[in-house]
Amino acid sequence: MKYSEEFKIGQSSDKNPKIKDYYKWAIWIEPGTNELSEIESVEYLLHPTFKQRIHIITDPGTNFRLESHGWGEFLIEIMIVKKNEEKIELTHWLTLGENYTTVQEEDENADLEGKKVYISYSKIDSKMAKALESLLTDLGMLVTTGSNYQAGVPIEDYIENAISLADLVININSDRPTAWHQSELKFAQEKSKEVISVGNILNTEEIKSSISTRNFSEHTYGTKLKTVGKNLKNLKF
Repeated sequence: MKYSEEFKIGQSSDKNPKIKDYYKWAIWIEPGTNELSEIESVEYLLHPTFKQRIHIITDPGTNFRLESHGWGEFLIEIMIVKKNEEKIELTHWLTLGENYTTVQEEDENADLEGKKVYISYSKIDSKMAKALESLLTDLGMLVTTGSNYQAGVPIEDYIENAISLADLVININSDRPTAWHQSELKFAQEKSKEVISVGNILNTEEIKSSISTRNFSEHTYGTKLKTVGKNLKNLKF
């Protein structure tokens, strides 16, 4: 998630007593190092399943508050437009719970933003790789895999360049590793790259049992995101 020192993001949620597994929720802006009087408007971009995805709030009296309801957690993209026309882009993971309220003051994963990661995997583990790629991208990391290859450059050169530029290589251990997968890991080791197993940052058995790539109905995605972020920060790569 992406936050700012200038403004904080507040969010609340609570169960809807009339509809099972439904929640009422709200998101708003709190002053940080800057005052709300500097803001012209706040734009919230919601999940694609919402009929009205974009909401532009201009009322500072409500702290630019948006209220809605639903049953799934997702990433909210936020654009704060200041009166001087400066724009601040933020993101916040909508958390649903009973009597839940939080004010996010800082980006817990600021140290991870912009870090380059290469995911090495065999074709049989492509769903796992996709789920991991989504988690890392939502943490602000720059993710590359062999599947990002585009014609025009020899694939060997493309992958070797991507691994050379990576700050970290994550290996998805496979029961049936391909020769290509093994060659990627060998090249990473030759370049003295930090190579870690995906099991060091994520419960792979849990992911295998319920693969969900930013699934709208996946209430535990936010928890997975926090877990991966915490484990990666502990690596100090």
